[in-house]
Amino acid sequence: MLKIAICDNEQSFGERLEELISSYMNERGEVCIINRFLSGMEFLNQGSNIAAYHIVFLDIHMKQLNGIETAKRIRLFCEDTYVIFVASSGNYALDGYKVNAFRYLLKTAEHFTENLYECIDAILNKEKIISYNMELPFLEGKRKISVGKLIYIESNLHKLTFYVLENGMMRYTLKDSLNHLHEELCSRRFIRIHQSYLVNLSFIKSIDKNTVILEEGTILPIAKARYQQVVNQITTYKKAF
Repeated sequence: MLKIAICDNEQSFGERLEELISSYMNERGEVCIINRFLSGMEFLNQGSNIAAYHIVFLDIHMKQLNGIETAKRIRLFCEDTYVIFVASSGNYALDGYKVNAFRYLLKTAEHFTENLYECIDAILNKEKIISYNMELPFLEGKRKISVGKLIYIESNLHKLTFYVLENGMMRYTLKDSLNHLHEELCSRRFIRIHQSYLVNLSFIKSIDKNTVILEEGTILPIAKARYQQVVNQITTYKKAF
């Protein structure tokens, strides 16, 4: 179940947004709780309880505390919250990158409703990937890992090393081949960049020459034969998410 906050000092628009989200989530068969706030300050006054929200829609032009400043304070508590800015103009779109905003929606856009639904679909699809678990007989013992926290897998001498984000970077080893996991994981937004590496697209920060750079700084090689395909897949993923 997703918990959603709408922060907008324009009450009529907040009500309309709530109706649109609620209606679409019902169509998708998804359960959610939606709470509305008339200012960013009102939302932040909940203290640490703001961490319970999965998605926060923020009006850029709120009084007391605007959407950008509200998002900055949200990020002090919550790295994974989906922040969506909603504004009457695109003047602040670039500021969204500073707080890792998921989307920037224009209230005045002709296709606002369609854009909103696309945004919700992208979040739901991403959440399904994150919530998918694999239970594997690692050499360290049988363990269930979240695919959403699996950064990459390295193959070396018939042994796989799983790099997983769990209270820091954890490593688990498995006697298997990368080819065996390729099909299952590539359908869940992983990409084969090299014969020896299968990487989670959501952890790729950038491409530099013939390498990919991951969010935590790891640099992995791209096979020459795969380079253009890798570039295309990463570009497509970044546009979608």
